[in-house]
Amino acid sequence: MIIKIGKNTKIAAILGKEILMNGGIIIYPTETSYGLGCKATSKKALKRIFEIKKRGIGKKLPVIISGEKMAADFFILNADAKKLIARFMPGPLTLIAKAKKRMPKEIGLNKVAFRISSNKFACGLSEAINCPLVSTSTNISGEKNIYKEKELLDFEHCVDLIFSAGNLKPRKPSTIYDLTENKIAREGEIKKEMIEKTINKKINHN
Repeated sequence: MIIKIGKNTKIAAILGKEILMNGGIIIYPTETSYGLGCKATSKKALKRIFEIKKRGIGKKLPVIISGEKMAADFFILNADAKKLIARFMPGPLTLIAKAKKRMPKEIGLNKVAFRISSNKFACGLSEAINCPLVSTSTNISGEKNIYKEKELLDFEHCVDLIFSAGNLKPRKPSTIYDLTENKIAREGEIKKEMIEKTINKKINHN
């Protein structure tokens, strides 16, 4: 089943919350491509995500959070993290940080990537369930990301609901900065020099 977001935003948010709180799987639009999501603390749902993507259990899954408070609830944040969140989030920055014990190990041992999405619907879902929302790409691991609505139908049989915002405009992936190793794992719109200026120190070479 596909629900088009737009005039149905409030209804979509209610349905999304209900499905996620009951351990369901959804497809939803993010600020880049379509994401495959579930409540990050649902071990049953996490297992389904790995099965859908044909991805080895133990590989990390990124999450979307609603704000800095949720980041502090689920992750160990140092001074650099707080500066970067204040400067760049919501926006094209993903941070890798040590997760607290309330985050299940299935989502990633010790370290998890998180971001505050600039997509209001995605960010709103995380806020509604009061929990990080898994935000892995809607694809089989290693295959291309999905931006077109019609391509979502390939996954209709294996998720509980699809939220569509039509065809998305492809965007450059977010910059990924690993707080635990002080290095950039992937450079996107936010450049190395911008991060260095914000945290007032040099970043390690990869």
